Amino acid sequence: MDPLIIKRTPDEMIRNETERSHSGDRSQEYKTEIESACADNVASSKKDLRAFLSHALRLQPLSPWSLCTRKNSDRAAFAHAFDEKAWALFIAELKSANAIGLYAPVSEWAEAQNLEKSLKTLLGKDCPKFAYPRSAKSSGNSRDMEFAICTLNQTTREGLKSRAAPAVATAVIPEIIFVPGTCMDSLGNRLGRGMGFYDRYLLKHSKARRIGTIHSRFVVEEFSNNWIEEHDQLLEVLWTETGIYQTPNFRLAKNKEQKS
Repeated sequence: MDPLIIKRTPDEMIRNETERSHSGDRSQEYKTEIESACADNVASSKKDLRAFLSHALRLQPLSPWSLCTRKNSDRAAFAHAFDEKAWALFIAELKSANAIGLYAPVSEWAEAQNLEKSLKTLLGKDCPKFAYPRSAKSSGNSRDMEFAICTLNQTTREGLKSRAAPAVATAVIPEIIFVPGTCMDSLGNRLGRGMGFYDRYLLKHSKARRIGTIHSRFVVEEFSNNWIEEHDQLLEVLWTETGIYQTPNFRLAKNKEQKS
């Protein structure tokens, strides 16, 4: 991290950004501020950090964007590129999955649009079925989620911001899960929306391939240890509008035909 970056609290960064927001495209400056906020202890809680990220997004909105459908088209300096073998197996794994777990984007975060279209473009006729999350019964105090087979058009409103698979849809445990977030780093750490649904689900279903999807403006090199908690589940792949990258957690999968 650049040692010349001035360390400021989220409130100070928000005030400064508000003062300069009228002066045009500040995307790179905001990305630098985001990197600084995530790398240093500048807020008392993850909630404060999410407030800063949300405010930065409101000041410099993103145009609707979709996932890249080409391998490593714009490799970031810290990203781990797929080699040809790993890429071929990764694509084969996507195509042979029993289902791919997706999510309905929430407008206040930097989440991709048209996930289904992007995957159909990349995988063609071999694209598997899609599944979306919905609330599930929990034995504890917190609500859990499960996935069910449906398309985005078949999801229904759940709460003020989110959409969910309908109750009549068939439940499934997807082998591939696309995970949303408010910010991610190159090591596979993720700052979620704050409810813990994905961390609990991925802990329970640890064999699922977990793919983080987010705009590259909200990908930083490394989180501060202050933002990493024991229950946080690591991502294996980062998929942005500019490329598809491995994290150090990537597990080289075998083609299903090769499995014993």
